Amino acid sequence: MNTANTKTKGPTEDSNIDKLVPDNMKSLEELSKEYVKHPNGAIFHVLAHPRKAGKVYLHAKNRYQEYDYAKLRTGLVKGDWHSINIHELKKHLNSEEKFNTKLAQLLVKRTILCQIMLELDDELKEYYADDNYLKGILQRSEKVFERIAKEEYTKLYNVNKEVLNTFFDSLNSFVGKASKLGVYDFVHADSMLELYLSNPEKYQADFVEIEKVE
Repeated sequence: MNTANTKTKGPTEDSNIDKLVPDNMKSLEELSKEYVKHPNGAIFHVLAHPRKAGKVYLHAKNRYQEYDYAKLRTGLVKGDWHSINIHELKKHLNSEEKFNTKLAQLLVKRTILCQIMLELDDELKEYYADDNYLKGILQRSEKVFERIAKEEYTKLYNVNKEVLNTFFDSLNSFVGKASKLGVYDFVHADSMLELYLSNPEKYQADFVEIEKVE
């Protein structure tokens, strides 16, 4: 498929067009008209381009490909592109949901590991108190990581800065507490976490609730 370069960063947040979850007011039949299928079987969500007239984004698996709208319409007429039915749409949305769930889990893992590294960086700064060059590298690395991570979570969940800050504050607190555990304590802590994950609703009522952003 010859399209423009694949982009992992799609439309801006203000464009409000990169939400994967469909509007509840739309029927599956209506929603299916927003999707196209390439002859190789790949299905894309056609999204309006926020900045360029005559261009659209073809969205799938957290990637955005810029494409010419007139060329897409001509391709649908000629059979180079195809419409999809409701069955294909359901299968595609299910696949997208699984992909984004896995991606979110990987991002969480990466965030936790990086936060642990940042804890170590803070300790390293004490040992290199007179080395402004190294201290500068560590500080820049921390800022870049936080910016990238927040952009990814914003794109996936379309949440606001307050919720993201709450998440990172909680994660920092979690890592700080975990760093105080002894070697054998991790076995018990892991079991307790597994117990929570087996039935989150049972335990969430006893904890602080975070207001969801619609």
